[in-house]
Amino acid sequence: MKIINTSTLKGMIEPGTKNIKVKIGDKLYTIDLSWQKTGYGQRYFFVCPICNKRYSDLHIEGKTLKCRNCSPMNKYWGIQNSTKGGFIDITYRMLRVADKQDIKLKFPFDYTDFLFDERERKKDFRKTIRVLQALENMRVQTIFYKTTYPAKIIRLVLDDEHPFMVNYSLQDIKKYLIRWY
Repeated sequence: MKIINTSTLKGMIEPGTKNIKVKIGDKLYTIDLSWQKTGYGQRYFFVCPICNKRYSDLHIEGKTLKCRNCSPMNKYWGIQNSTKGGFIDITYRMLRVADKQDIKLKFPFDYTDFLFDERERKKDFRKTIRVLQALENMRVQTIFYKTTYPAKIIRLVLDDEHPFMVNYSLQDIKKYLIRWY
């Protein structure tokens, strides 16, 4: 299911516009807009064609646009019916982290696939790679040893603040199974 967000059209919409036409794939959609005054100007929202409420996201379902409430999509589909700190939970978190940096994940994750990436010079990208490699280390342990990790440990790894993230190199995190707690 595809999602259209107001941020994707930023700068292309003139203030006060009532509706826009957007081509997605081979289909042309007409989307009504709603405006709200803010301290720095105006902010616009999409109007759901079904319930007429305003949202910053609309879901493309078949040939129609719907908001998250009108759509039968479950926003927690990725982590539903999974053990907290288990294999599915960690995999879901890895996908979310990778999506923020536009990284295509292959499992098992290996940081060496990104050594010659042009984004490697950026500090945020390097941090994301470290976090993904640490989460992969944890994910492997949840698969083979049936361990589960507390939310506090996972949060420390996600924030790159776990003490082992400083003490171990990327090569060590990839090579050895680390007891994260």
